[in-house]
Amino acid sequence: MMNAPKLNGVVKWWDATKGYGFIKPEGGTKDVFVHISALEHSGLPGLSDNQRVQFELKEGRGGRMSAINLQVSQATQVETAPGADAPRP
Repeated sequence: MMNAPKLNGVVKWWDATKGYGFIKPEGGTKDVFVHISALEHSGLPGLSDNQRVQFELKEGRGGRMSAINLQVSQATQVETAPGADAPRP
């Protein structure tokens, strides 16, 4: 079985208390859900907002795509322009 290609993205937000968050993939496609279990399987302790990551996609419940096999990219933080993203609710 071949591995899926690694995609690059930036952590849009991560909520350690709830154990999930979203990654904004490069190329402007739809945000990708990431669950704490995917981090545990990848050996990562957690994620930070604006952190660069590589990941693979897996179709989850209800056809929703989720991130698996995550790796933190070498350039870990992305500088954002003031007001570039509205605060999350």
